[in-house]
Amino acid sequence: MKTRGAGEGLGLGEVARKRRSDKERERLILEHLPQVRMLAWRIHGSLPGSINIEDLISTGSIGLIAAIDSFDAARNVKLKTYAEYKIRGAILDSLRSMDWAPRRRRRQYKQIERAIGTAQQRIQRQPLAGCGKKRIRL
Repeated sequence: MKTRGAGEGLGLGEVARKRRSDKERERLILEHLPQVRMLAWRIHGSLPGSINIEDLISTGSIGLIAAIDSFDAARNVKLKTYAEYKIRGAILDSLRSMDWAPRRRRRQYKQIERAIGTAQQRIQRQPLAGCGKKRIRL
């Protein structure tokens, strides 16, 4: 019976992950935690006040760990760049799972808000109910 040598039968990414020690993994996580906080605060700025920043940071940290575990240096991409997409994706996925309305409904709501704002500026008063339906095409 033939035994496999180190890295035989594994892809390059898997070999790199196997070689990465736990201390190296922990160092990378601690090194990139400020990036998680920065992205969480940036996303939090456009959200309602009911969303807790700590929840975003926690979810972003999970995204960072997933990025470090699945990072493949052979693809010639910086870990920071790769991690940013994974962190942002994890945070946005979490927000979508907590949201009661589908994306289409949110988009329609924003269109209505913009139409009302435009009408207010144009006629210098609060528009009457239903006057923007034709403009929005709902």
